[in-house]
Amino acid sequence: IRDIGVTGVQTCALPIYLMLGHWLNVPTPIFLLVAMAVIGTVIQRYTTFGRRLYAVGSNRATAHVAGVRVNAVVIGAFVASAVSASLTGMLLVGYGGGATLNMGDAYFLSSIAVVVVGGSSILGGRGHYLGTVGAAIFLTTIATLIQSLGISQGWQTFIYGLLIVTVVGLFKPEIYVQVRRAVGRLLPGSSVAGA
Repeated sequence: IRDIGVTGVQTCALPIYLMLGHWLNVPTPIFLLVAMAVIGTVIQRYTTFGRRLYAVGSNRATAHVAGVRVNAVVIGAFVASAVSASLTGMLLVGYGGGATLNMGDAYFLSSIAVVVVGGSSILGGRGHYLGTVGAAIFLTTIATLIQSLGISQGWQTFIYGLLIVTVVGLFKPEIYVQVRRAVGRLLPGSSVAGA
């Protein structure tokens, strides 16, 4: 346990080492990235849970008819997400030297942008872990460029939002069909009601 001093909170040395340390002259976050990419890819591509997760994401009713225990898969996905979020929070504390109430708020839009740019379908059932990792590296490079140019956080958020809308518009036209149908149901007299 190490006293940070700035926040007056004692923080365990392990998260600090995992985020700021080096092993074999390579930053330890690189090893964490490779390990998580391998684990995520193996789970998605080569396990029964990964196949069932894609099936439930594509169509819950069809997955249920095929014998998949849909509720168990959904709960498993939420548990995996919670474990990942808690590990990420622990690493963020190691990087920042302490915890604050809203320390993860800056990552909301960028996490959505990474998933969408990485090729995952917002509607579910499609996506690749390695595509998400590649998108994270790409968007981190963009964010670093934006920061080095002195562009404000507001513009950075705008650029992330613009990237999401562009990628969705170019590569995910089925989302526009879903939105038009939803608007048509909400507004029966609108011009998109028959779409």
